[in-house]
Amino acid sequence: MDDQIKPSIASLPVTIHRSLLVNQIHSEIMLQRFSDRTFVLITQIGKVGNLLSCSLETSDIDCSKTYHVSNLLGNREDSLLGVYARAILEKIVDLDKEQQRSSLT
Repeated sequence: MDDQIKPSIASLPVTIHRSLLVNQIHSEIMLQRFSDRTFVLITQIGKVGNLLSCSLETSDIDCSKTYHVSNLLGNREDSLLGVYARAILEKIVDLDKEQQRSSLT
């Protein structure tokens, strides 16, 4: 590969992959951190069944938070998927806040 088009290690996303049992069901979790977003893949069937997009908007006026969840691919009838996606986003946001606080001390 030509060195001019080869990406540097610093520009690649950080990827974490884990396999675990959830309620005795084999589950795979992959998390990729990019500079502007986080990609989370959770599967118990070995492939992507649904693809959801989640975002958080914080008001400049009163600091209130609005979560947006949209289904990009898959079953649109299962509203629980949106609930799970929002809960995962909330955990990621909380972890980011903790990490920022610990890096300041």
